Amino acid sequence: MNKALLISSTMLATGVALGMGVHILLRDDPPAAPTVDTRADVTTRPSPAATEPSPNIETPNAAEPLQKEIAARQQLAQTVARLEKELHELKTQLGPRTPAGAPPVATAAPAAQEAAHTNEPVFDEEALRTAGLSMATVKQTRERFEQLEMDRLFLRDRAIREGWMGTVRYSNEVEKLEGRKQDINNSLGDNGYDAYLYATNQSNRVVIREMLQGSPARAAGLLPGDIVLSYDRKRMFATRDLQNATAGGHAGESVMVEILRNGQAMTLYIPRGPLGVYLDADSAKP
Repeated sequence: MNKALLISSTMLATGVALGMGVHILLRDDPPAAPTVDTRADVTTRPSPAATEPSPNIETPNAAEPLQKEIAARQQLAQTVARLEKELHELKTQLGPRTPAGAPPVATAAPAAQEAAHTNEPVFDEEALRTAGLSMATVKQTRERFEQLEMDRLFLRDRAIREGWMGTVRYSNEVEKLEGRKQDINNSLGDNGYDAYLYATNQSNRVVIREMLQGSPARAAGLLPGDIVLSYDRKRMFATRDLQNATAGGHAGESVMVEILRNGQAMTLYIPRGPLGVYLDADSAKP
């Protein structure tokens, strides 16, 4: 009987276990959803809102790079203008090497050149009085000189501020100012103007520095160191004066040239046209 009871208990346990297994297999539970890595989804599939900029977003600093570029270009232009001015002044001190007869070239700096007597006053009234000018004429001449200098400074300042320093426009404006020196020449005469240039530390002599082989100047008898006083009976005070004179009139016509050699005045005749020389500017007491 005990054996039968054990068998019955075993069978009952087996039936219960089979019933629980069948229940588990047949129950209608929904399958578990697969795991999704949302971080990967955000990274690999960005939303359109993240890729397309909103038209309402303001960018107040967008113009800053352009403004910096403009400022840099203006600074560069001012630096170039300053260097051109310094280069011109250095060339003036060393003396120009311009072939006479070449077309005159307008420069960005004033045509007035520094003279050798730089320790003298900027405006030497005594030099003008020694030349025979009256006190009234000296005073008037000084006023005109200082006004011309101020106009040069204001022209240069304006050209730098507005960005046209060193341009053709600036050269043309300088030429207009230099034209006023001719008015001073006309009012003082050649001798008075000669004294004026010396009194204001400007060059008043044109000197032959070198000559080219086979040049008309060499053939006419000019020598290095000769001072050209006049060309075609017109006084020469600056290298530009001689350049303009050789390019005027009829090419090839005989022109009288007055020179000063070792303190002695001489007269030569040269065909009008390029002289084939290099020139220096100098200052000498009249």
